[in-house]
Amino acid sequence: MDKPGIAVGSVTDRRSSEYKEVRGRGAWQFHPRHWIESGFEWTKEDAVYRYAAEATYTDAVTELFSRDSSLIRAIDLDPNRERLALFAAHRWQINDVLVSEVGLRAQRTITAGTTAEAWLYDPRVSLRWEVTQATDLRAHWGRFHQTDEVHELKVEDGLTAFPEAQRSEQLIVGIDHRLQHGLALRLEGFRKLQAAPRPHFENLLDPMSVIPEIAPDRVLVAPLAADIKGAEFTLIAEGENSTWWLGLSWSEARDSVDGRKVPRSWDQTWAATAGMDWTRGSWRFGAVAAAHRGWPTTRLEDSELGVRNGARFPTRATLDLRAEYRKPLALGSIAFTLELTNAINIGNTCCYELIANDDGSGNVIFTTKSSDWLPLVPSIGVLWEF
Repeated sequence: MDKPGIAVGSVTDRRSSEYKEVRGRGAWQFHPRHWIESGFEWTKEDAVYRYAAEATYTDAVTELFSRDSSLIRAIDLDPNRERLALFAAHRWQINDVLVSEVGLRAQRTITAGTTAEAWLYDPRVSLRWEVTQATDLRAHWGRFHQTDEVHELKVEDGLTAFPEAQRSEQLIVGIDHRLQHGLALRLEGFRKLQAAPRPHFENLLDPMSVIPEIAPDRVLVAPLAADIKGAEFTLIAEGENSTWWLGLSWSEARDSVDGRKVPRSWDQTWAATAGMDWTRGSWRFGAVAAAHRGWPTTRLEDSELGVRNGARFPTRATLDLRAEYRKPLALGSIAFTLELTNAINIGNTCCYELIANDDGSGNVIFTTKSSDWLPLVPSIGVLWEF
């Protein structure tokens, strides 16, 4: 990193990981209306981290972002973890139109050289009611613990120990309705609550920085709680040679930080997607169009930082196209593909680059320059399957 008037720095990052895994699963229908499924997972994980970083920031940048004037990190770690999970579920056909399922997952992670974690228990309950032959109602509640895998340790941000497993409780309710002519409707609502979300690091201005951990706008985000909720409507039509779909969604993802509700950096409020897949002989064509409200960002005005995630990027819209030709061979088949990502070449602002200027009196004036996601990107592929 070499940004005049802002910062200079470098990173050396070498890492590797190795996994050994054994899984088992069994199912037993001991009664026409009762099924039991159970199993286990065992994983041995090893990793090697050799990480070093250094950076020096100008006095003006140090003051703007309230950070130290220099950063030095040197981390050499060889962690290994062992994870064991046991799970079981019981499905009950209560009557001809009502099905319930109750499940429990127990998991434990042991990291060598540290205190072993206690067993974590995740129950779940679901219910499906066939209101009519064409309409189903669904409800699901579950608790989930997410444990970092051995390759996910954030050494780039100075962490040398794995955080505790993140816990969330999720509720999903939905309705499915099948219409004539291959049409199907789905309406689904969800809510996820996190009592103590895991602290994480973000970049205020440029989330797409190549080496984000030494960028001057890197900050720690430590919410006290999080609330994620939303609803999604989907319409799908399946024909003999074609399929198309339309999706509309509304959602909110908020963190509780310092007594305020702050939108998460991927909060988009509304989104719309539409796509089609058409097959004719050896050819297959596909298209997906998507748009969503711009993600939150932090603005810089008059050389002062605004409220974190207090502003938003413009609406993002894309159109992706794909064509495939498949030819049978004596051994398998070969497919040739052409893909156009962002086919209409809309800029879609994603980031702000920090720029430092001298006002002629020895004072530094900060401004930003916007940058975009990738432009139109063509790609050609060949796939031989046998």
